[in-house]
Amino acid sequence: FRYNRLGQPNGRIRSYQDASIGDASNGAQPGFFFRRIRWVVTGQVSEHVGIFFQPDLASNVSGNTHVLSMRDAWGEWYFDKDKEFRFRVGLQRVPASWDNWQASRQRMAFDRSDAGNSGAPNERDMGVSFQWTPKFAQQRWKHMIDYLYGAGDWGMVNITVYNGQGLNAAEANEDKHVGVRLAYPFELPGGRLFEVGMNAYRGQFKVSTGTSPSASTTTLFSKLDAGHASGNYLDERLNFFIYYPPQPWGFLAEYVVGRGPERDQTGVIREQSLYGGYVQGHYTWQYSDTGLANFYVRHQAYNGGLKTQTGAPSNNMQETEIGVAWMPDPQWEITTAYTFTERRNVFQTTPGTAAVPGQQFDAYGNLIRLQVIWFWN
Repeated sequence: FRYNRLGQPNGRIRSYQDASIGDASNGAQPGFFFRRIRWVVTGQVSEHVGIFFQPDLASNVSGNTHVLSMRDAWGEWYFDKDKEFRFRVGLQRVPASWDNWQASRQRMAFDRSDAGNSGAPNERDMGVSFQWTPKFAQQRWKHMIDYLYGAGDWGMVNITVYNGQGLNAAEANEDKHVGVRLAYPFELPGGRLFEVGMNAYRGQFKVSTGTSPSASTTTLFSKLDAGHASGNYLDERLNFFIYYPPQPWGFLAEYVVGRGPERDQTGVIREQSLYGGYVQGHYTWQYSDTGLANFYVRHQAYNGGLKTQTGAPSNNMQETEIGVAWMPDPQWEITTAYTFTERRNVFQTTPGTAAVPGQQFDAYGNLIRLQVIWFWN
């Protein structure tokens, strides 16, 4: 449950991750709103077969809030009794970034970083994966996700083949994305844990240009360049990460490089390079048997396109977020943060026509953000 208050704005600031940032005159949906309402159904059908389903009752589809959609729906087969080798089929998370592997309720910051999440918005796609995790790594990752805000076990080696068009989107070309994750959970003397690794993927993504207007418009649309008449563009990324959990001090850092579709200032989508990442410092204060507070500071930046947004807009941005996530009880978390953000608007442009598309513009603002999470296992 969230509320965002935008102060000192310059221009029309928006965020593709949070529809309530901005004001209604600029197409945003400000006010109180549910960011997520999810119910997990999971089970061990037999010694070698497991299932996982997760619908979301708070999806935002075409401006309609609280729409029911599927987030996860997969089954997996374990090769051995220790579940070190597994084969997973269905709607599942795909390799893009550590940020994307981490569940929302495990994350201190309000939203995932633009650099990592833009590679796989909504984190999931339809596909098949092979994962290998030795027993010692399973135990370390379980401890990290139970007590140290970790991302969990997604394989020390993970190879995934998937459609590549995004969550609940039909495949739009014959090409399949291929993704790889390599990660290792270390244990230092004294029992301290940390994780390092990388994610990489490559495929062809078909962009949506939007509809050319019949009159002047400020709604973002784009044109394909001469070399991509089919709308299919190279989509490839390489990501590196390191996560040191709050014990009680910790840090998290990721960096991504790659190439993908991006709208230029003339309104044409071209294959361009991209790069970005973030660094985060955090501290956990355990003040009672059940209560704790997590203090964090995160700075992120991204220079690249948003392939899944209409028109593949440029999303050059940088942002600093300072916050505290307070858990007075293991089932409640109340987060408040102050955010300094500079973002290129990815929904609107200066006035343009079908012949001469408008240009994107930059804006900045300060946000006061409030969030309440209630969860149980």
